[in-house]
Amino acid sequence: MNLLLLTIVFVPIHAGYKAKNYCSKKLCNPDKNSACNTTGNWGPTCIQTIRFVKFTELQKQLLLDVTNFCRSGVAIGSESNATGFAFSTASQMNKILWDEEQAFMAALQIKTCLSHDPCHNTWYDDANNKKVYSGQNLYYELTYVPIRPLLEDVITSAVYAWYLEIGGAPISVIKNVQLNPFYEIGHFLTMSHDQTTTIGCVATQWEGPLDNYGIPKYSRITCNYFSVPILGRVLYRSGDICSKCAVCDHSSQFYGLCILDPLSLINQYNFNDTV
Repeated sequence: MNLLLLTIVFVPIHAGYKAKNYCSKKLCNPDKNSACNTTGNWGPTCIQTIRFVKFTELQKQLLLDVTNFCRSGVAIGSESNATGFAFSTASQMNKILWDEEQAFMAALQIKTCLSHDPCHNTWYDDANNKKVYSGQNLYYELTYVPIRPLLEDVITSAVYAWYLEIGGAPISVIKNVQLNPFYEIGHFLTMSHDQTTTIGCVATQWEGPLDNYGIPKYSRITCNYFSVPILGRVLYRSGDICSKCAVCDHSSQFYGLCILDPLSLINQYNFNDTV
């Protein structure tokens, strides 16, 4: 698959997030939001050699391009699961954008050096009186190469590892999201939700002590998504390609995705994932 990297100007979606009250019970009740009264320091289990990696603009674009390339594959109906059943075309699969708030939330998780946060929601839909549940994908890689792995390679490996879970996803998840008890498909579901609009990611890299194979080199990526598919609801809406998009992307890399206006997202996060 050939992927053309594009140069764009990033718009600071949710630029005022640092002033947000993450302790509001609307966001996570009964759980505590990961950004509520947190210091953002390294967790006690983190190794001393760990290094926090904030994505460069080019790395952000790479992450977006690979993710949207995969989402396009679903949207245009070119993908099948391991049993050969084809996924239907999507009428409104968004082309997701970078969001610094989601990267901020991902950084809080990755600095714990633990598993998923209990709650990392960033928005409450007052119009419909409901939480908008955010998604989170984690990726972990171990290599014994002589030099530290390039983050660009780790980013690409992470997104494709999540996406290849499509093989274990039954076609029924399109209309009724369920987990597969025999195969991991949660990462694929998270990155393929049609209504999610933004993503933000960070990484850590570190070296372990010398062992029988050499010096182990670890990389970890955390990506947070503005919204996540809910069990029992739709993953995406089937229909003619782009038929419900205001503007459709007709490029060869991202055909079938809805082009979003970044400025319109700042205060418009109303979702309807029940149809």
